[in-house]
Amino acid sequence: MKRLLTALLLASPLAVCLADVASAQAVTSERWVGWSDAPPATDDDVTAQLLEAAFANRFPNRADVRADFSVIGTYERALSAMSPSDPNYKATKAELDRLRAKAKGNLSGTPAPVRGAVKAVTFAEALNGARHAAYLDAPQKDIDRLANLLQGKTAAQLQGVVATGVLKNRPAIALAALLAAHARDAKNPAHLVNAAGLLSLLGMPYEALSFLDEANKLGTPSGAFVSRAVMLNARGHALLTLGRFADAETALREAVRLDPFLAEAKRNLALALRAQGKKTEAVTYFAAAGRRGPAPKNASTATATPPPAPPAVPGGPSSPPTAPPSTPTSTSTGTAARTLVLTPAHEVYDLSRGRGWKLPSLKYPKNVQDGQAFFEQVKELQEWYRQRSDARMQQVAELQQQQAARLVQARRPSPGDELAKARVYDIVFRITALPFEPTLKKRFALVAEELTRDEGAVNFGGSQFDATKPNSQQTVFFNSRTPSGRFAQAMKDIAAAETPELTACRDSDCREGVRRKYNAMRCPAFKEAHARWRTSMLRLDGAYAELMDPMYRVATGLASNISDPVDFKLARLTAQQEAENLISNLLATASSAGNLWAQYETRVADGMDCDGTAEAEAQPQEEAPEAFECPLTGPYKLKADLKIAELSVNCEKVAVEITVLESELLFVESGGFAELEYAFEGEITLTLGTKAGVGGVLTAGAKSAVYIKVDTSGAFKDFGVKQSTAAGVMLGPVGAEVEIETPISLIPG
Repeated sequence: MKRLLTALLLASPLAVCLADVASAQAVTSERWVGWSDAPPATDDDVTAQLLEAAFANRFPNRADVRADFSVIGTYERALSAMSPSDPNYKATKAELDRLRAKAKGNLSGTPAPVRGAVKAVTFAEALNGARHAAYLDAPQKDIDRLANLLQGKTAAQLQGVVATGVLKNRPAIALAALLAAHARDAKNPAHLVNAAGLLSLLGMPYEALSFLDEANKLGTPSGAFVSRAVMLNARGHALLTLGRFADAETALREAVRLDPFLAEAKRNLALALRAQGKKTEAVTYFAAAGRRGPAPKNASTATATPPPAPPAVPGGPSSPPTAPPSTPTSTSTGTAARTLVLTPAHEVYDLSRGRGWKLPSLKYPKNVQDGQAFFEQVKELQEWYRQRSDARMQQVAELQQQQAARLVQARRPSPGDELAKARVYDIVFRITALPFEPTLKKRFALVAEELTRDEGAVNFGGSQFDATKPNSQQTVFFNSRTPSGRFAQAMKDIAAAETPELTACRDSDCREGVRRKYNAMRCPAFKEAHARWRTSMLRLDGAYAELMDPMYRVATGLASNISDPVDFKLARLTAQQEAENLISNLLATASSAGNLWAQYETRVADGMDCDGTAEAEAQPQEEAPEAFECPLTGPYKLKADLKIAELSVNCEKVAVEITVLESELLFVESGGFAELEYAFEGEITLTLGTKAGVGGVLTAGAKSAVYIKVDTSGAFKDFGVKQSTAAGVMLGPVGAEVEIETPISLIPG
């Protein structure tokens, strides 16, 4: 019977790595890519606070733990503010006593609680201690059931039990299986290294160190990460518990040097540095530990500039359509946004299902006399997009109602739910933050450059006045460096010369002659202003055209990584809105010369004749976007029986299935072994590798390795694959299932 094992990656980290068994060393042409690579990089202040919280959680007995990050300190402050008669006083005190007892351990003077040996032990003593930990406090009937589960299984099959125990948040059972695997395959150092990781997380550092010393005698096990680095990380983790921070730093620096993708070693190194007061360097490593792959190359300097806001123009909208309320404020509309540093989307998401959308083909009039007809066409197009936006908003509201209804009817959440929700949020956020997408940055910059070229010449009405001079009601300074400013000044000068002559006329023939004379002077001004505006507008249109299609492909490619139908539809609507915001910006600028054309029509009606021939009216060509759907449904699945596992990746969700007999799993769900779990601290990463010769592929460049990181609550914290740097990443919807085989790796973080 297949049992679904779900786990979300939340606060306390436990990472489970699915390791590549084909290679014992890192391959320089391959790299790890995790879901943790997708979110934006945090700034140093936020990272420093996260480090302090992790430090307080890892070392509750340290005197230099900041009180505002200490859970014990929080309860102490709450209790001091209560009266003994307060109904919550007793429960608060009981929880505080429990936390203090948990932090104390059985060895005084250590920064983290020690629950095993209080001094260095031999390997034989460490084995006895590990066996005691695996069976401590369990009823005899459960011990018998565990013995029956382990009996007769090969070392390879026992690793399925290890994976089950870790993913089910039953490290004692996983430890028992590792000890049994070692008994059957005593010359394989992998069992000892994995057991050392578990022992360190269970607060048994001396036993962990003894296991690692014994493993060193047997050689280096194979693994997806550099195996020597994994061993050094486990040693550093145990040394941290004992407060031997300098020794831990030495081991962990070497681990990071050997394998830059071993984020767990970076996290542990950050804690070792923080404990020694090396806070600046600690923050650097802690930030690097927040993602599996390297930080974005432009992390220290990247600042993408969104295009300026579109102008408010006569006859045009004062602002583009509003983005769906379920998403963050749209940055592609020109709204000011904070500086973001993002990993390129194609490196952490599958964008292969992205769809294109061409910019509407606007027929910018060659002659000023055709401007008013063009303006009316643009207004009609703006109204059409406004109606589309209104309809989209209605769809968003209906989908949000569906989301609310699902929350009311929600079942008990699975361990992967929160990770999937976080990934959906990141995808939607990226869609609304496309100006900060590294692959689009130059295209957005080109649009911004054209909007601001020649002091914003393309925005006809908005560039009329001279911002360097003090305009007032009495005195107006027009910008002679822009088409609209030069036109306004020319009209002012012509009117100033015309007025006295009109005043001097005594009959209508005189006045008509004066008007013809000065209208003939106005014609060149109208034509020049229109021609200069059109030149600027054609450049801007080209910049928008260069941006539109690739931007929409990224946006729809991102949305296609979501399998939940409601979340996917919301993301798709957001992608469409971002694209139409871009179009609305263009239309607003295209209509900015409306006042010029209106004045021209007024003068023509008043008798001005510029000897122009109107062009045949050409309607704008609006091209519909390519339709796209997420073709797959269901979660990511990792299936594992006692020997093999299968992984299928599908859109944003992750789930784990371990295939064993139903009767063998019952005691894992409940029973005496659950009493041990209070001792399990931290994060652990489980890795498994793909089985050689399997036809299915996980990603376009996957190289036989996946990992899952889980915390002490059983929640998934991260998920990722090992893939070729030359291939595009496909951590999104793919249909193939990949068969996994042991051995596994357990990496404490």
